[in-house]
Amino acid sequence: MRRLFMGAGSLLCFATLARPVAAQATPRWKLVEDLRNGGGHRDMTIFSDIRGVVAGAKGHIFVLDAKPQEIRMFDASGKFVSLPARRGRGPGELVHGNGLLVLGDEIWVSDMSNARWSSFSAADGKHVRQLTVAIESRGYVWQAGVDREGRILDPISVLIARNSTTGEA
Repeated sequence: MRRLFMGAGSLLCFATLARPVAAQATPRWKLVEDLRNGGGHRDMTIFSDIRGVVAGAKGHIFVLDAKPQEIRMFDASGKFVSLPARRGRGPGELVHGNGLLVLGDEIWVSDMSNARWSSFSAADGKHVRQLTVAIESRGYVWQAGVDREGRILDPISVLIARNSTTGEA
């Protein structure tokens, strides 16, 4: 009798577990596009190694792609506008750009192989100026910040930062 009772109890538990669970309301997700990068300039919207993305004046978006060493500027809707920087050693060109920083109305990029920081207008992407910098080491991505006085704070060991035109510190 006791075995029959235990067997019936086990069967009852199994039957309870095997019953279908009442359907619960499944949350519905809806994918909504917020921003599309591209439209008309297909090659400028393909990236290989993004090392910086910052927003500038008028909602412009600046993207540093390290493999081709380019800074690409997009408007607020994600449409390609211009190429402020490309690979090279001249003013406003990059050899080893590895990060972007917004400082006021300028976008700054660290370029260790050219031993400088270069700035571009956040409004139109044009090259503004550069500071020569003696850099002892390299980081994967430039992790600089800005202090209360508007000075660039670079955690990578920097020996000297001077204006490339005047030579002043």
